[in-house]
Amino acid sequence: MPRKISRPFLALLAAGLILRLSLIFTNPLYPAQGSLPGYNDEPLHLEYVKFLSQWNRLPVWFAEESVVNPLVDEFSQNPLYYILAVPFFRLGELFGAGAGLYGVRLLSTGLGLMFGLLVYWSALRLWSSEQAALAALASALFSPNALLITSLVTNDAGLLCLSAAAFYSLLLVRDGIGGTLRQGITGIYFGFAFWMKASALAIFPATLLAANSDPASSGGERWLSRWRTAIVAIAVAVPVVVWQFANYGWLFPDNPRYAPEAASGVVGGATAHPIAAAKAFLRYAAQPWDALWGKGIEQIFSFVWLLGAITLLIVGAMFLWTRKERLILAAPIGLTLAAFIAHNIALFQVEFRLLIPAFLPLALIVGAGATRLKIPLAVQALFWSGPILAAPFLQ
Repeated sequence: MPRKISRPFLALLAAGLILRLSLIFTNPLYPAQGSLPGYNDEPLHLEYVKFLSQWNRLPVWFAEESVVNPLVDEFSQNPLYYILAVPFFRLGELFGAGAGLYGVRLLSTGLGLMFGLLVYWSALRLWSSEQAALAALASALFSPNALLITSLVTNDAGLLCLSAAAFYSLLLVRDGIGGTLRQGITGIYFGFAFWMKASALAIFPATLLAANSDPASSGGERWLSRWRTAIVAIAVAVPVVVWQFANYGWLFPDNPRYAPEAASGVVGGATAHPIAAAKAFLRYAAQPWDALWGKGIEQIFSFVWLLGAITLLIVGAMFLWTRKERLILAAPIGLTLAAFIAHNIALFQVEFRLLIPAFLPLALIVGAGATRLKIPLAVQALFWSGPILAAPFLQ
């Protein structure tokens, strides 16, 4: 029997949409300044969309062009988000020059709301608890990084949605739903997550969890299920790898033009400055706009927020540690963290958003923590969105 749509669910979804719409139309395009500071990567992603819209072909990044026009520096990114964005950009431009920005931001918002639904459905499938599912949904819709990137032009919004779709589809496989077709669809989600952004590659080993968890299923069929999912994921990803190799000579995007340690004035990368890197990572988790760091009461505000978020994470992890679903939650987090550390070992690129492939299981864990602590849903939504809501007052 279909589950009745609850009022709290609709309220969270409506609030998430309204908050994103307010960001879409008030957040300036960097480097413009307003009540919010703008996000420095957004013009580069928008430039990719503009190129596709004008020339109807994928761009190729050249170091010489980058020196003259740094806006091309996202041209080496995997293309799916930008391909999807073109119709939204063109529709926006019908309302006036420059309005395409808002059209593409609306695409990101749609992807963000879909991410929230996938988190909600995943929690229901794991625990059949409306309360836990609503708590996870609150985190997915209102936590600072998920909220901000799904109101901007960025391929992170696409990765957020498709990595969540891959996870949810993985749960269906483990519950024995859909058979071979579902295994193939799960592989397609993993592969298209890579088409969104190369960092999805980090969670590809999780395809080996794509097996029926029922002890009655045979070991041979479980392994066939795993390999079907993995092979489909790899097959879907291959065209992007071939494109990258043909145009750049690398198998996976590894653009040498980006040196975040140089941009931040740090020499030697995160390993040479572990304390500074850890502080920056935590600040990015609480306040994605680094332009606001140290302004007003931001340091105290971020510290209190982090204390609350870490508490919810610990309580949720302790609750789930003895449950059978702990592996499927821990695997994407562990794989994403491992890739994060490996990729940043010589860099100072420590933004919390780089953990996006693990955002869904993280939302489930903190949602479980909030449920265990019996925190009212409205308080959860206000807590998660606090750093974004406070941002105009920190300028």
